[in-house]
Amino acid sequence: MKKNCIFILFIVLCLLCTSCNKTKNLNNNSTKEDINEEIEYSGINGTADTIMGKTVIISIYANDTVTNWNNDSDNTKINDTLNNLKIATDYLVKQVNSYNKEALFIYDWNKFDDIKYIANFNVDIVNNYKDNYDTQREWIVNNIDIVNIKKKYDADNLVFMYFFNTDDTNTSITSTYNRLDIDIIDVFPVNSNYTIPPATYAHELLHTFGAPDLYYANEIINQEYVDYLIEIDSNDIMAKVNYGDEIINEFSNLDAYYVGLIDESSDVTKWNLGLSEHVLK
Repeated sequence: MKKNCIFILFIVLCLLCTSCNKTKNLNNNSTKEDINEEIEYSGINGTADTIMGKTVIISIYANDTVTNWNNDSDNTKINDTLNNLKIATDYLVKQVNSYNKEALFIYDWNKFDDIKYIANFNVDIVNNYKDNYDTQREWIVNNIDIVNIKKKYDADNLVFMYFFNTDDTNTSITSTYNRLDIDIIDVFPVNSNYTIPPATYAHELLHTFGAPDLYYANEIINQEYVDYLIEIDSNDIMAKVNYGDEIINEFSNLDAYYVGLIDESSDVTKWNLGLSEHVLK
């Protein structure tokens, strides 16, 4: 989701678990070119392509110059983070199954000890996250054995989620970098009194597979369609997300089209929307 979303304001309390708090130092010296030689990127969505198949979600709890995860109180909330991921991925699997397709998500680093990391940055990423994709990407390349993880899990997709322990003064929410060579989701808690809903996790994950936001005009979605969704009070998960532990947002045929589950959507023709990258490639 973008900052100051007109449909929703959601926030997150993510934390660091003491039972899994060792930093990985794999001395992976791969360059972008090395990785591209060994991983077949789609050329569209980087390490994540279509939602079908097996997706490994790598969680990275990050410390930068303005935030950290060192407080003991942060450690007690990790179950909420994993529970949100479970609800979100269960929801996505259900939607994929409704199109007679299959999807599997590996995310629980309590079970798999090589998909959770601690990252330390000597720059302020939280307040400059849009300018720091390369910094976060470089950390991943230098500290995570991307190639071997993909091979180990026989993964079709890899998604990297950074969690920053921001406070009430931060106005960022979440941000997803797709259409680049490594898919990264940044999660910024913005108020210690609330927890980001699982629907937000599902929304951001759908971005990595090609689904566009539907709450503002962009290179794929025009303003006329945005106005239409507002008029009908659409419950599409790419237009807004609901609070609570159950995701009640709609996964529409348009969403299915953009993440590669179907080859056409009537709304694309009717509203002159952009074509799915999966259809174009």
